[in-house]
Amino acid sequence: MRFSEEARHAQARVVRTFVNEIMAKDPAANRWTYVCEGNSQVLDHILISNSLASLEKFSGPYRPGSGVKPAFVYDIVHTNAAFFDQDSDHDPQVVHLDLKR
Repeated sequence: MRFSEEARHAQARVVRTFVNEIMAKDPAANRWTYVCEGNSQVLDHILISNSLASLEKFSGPYRPGSGVKPAFVYDIVHTNAAFFDQDSDHDPQVVHLDLKR
């Protein structure tokens, strides 16, 4: 084995540990929808009205962490963008709405 290859493997293990620690602390760090030239980006968005954002009455725009309970679940389905044989460079997004009113 070449010396540089051994050093690259050691560096990759350190980087992977660092990324795993970030992901464990902040799952939202994995919220990318588009990959361009190896750079992951949040490019695609879904907009919903205040009346669909929460079952509670509130004023102003919905903001995560505001104490207002959301009436939706948002997820990005990583099926395309991260792979070399992709169908698209954008990944689909899914929103599950709670319409029990």
